[in-house]
Amino acid sequence: AAAARVYELCLPAADDDADARRSRFAVRVSNLANRVDLSAVQNLFRGCGVALVYRSGPREAVVCLHDESGVGRALRLDGS
Repeated sequence: AAAARVYELCLPAADDDADARRSRFAVRVSNLANRVDLSAVQNLFRGCGVALVYRSGPREAVVCLHDESGVGRALRLDGS
């Protein structure tokens, strides 16, 4: 995951949608090893306030974070 590329996702959320509010802050992680274990991705971003990690493709994942400052910390982990 050291060579992972990290991009901010813009996830609009309606104020009355609690699930959308929780996932408003997210990054897409690409350039992962094929079928990388999601726990490895979660560990990489543990200092960013991970709420949820899910696979969005064979070499991609989405990391949902608790707040905007977590997104800033996650973007600094970009391995490019």
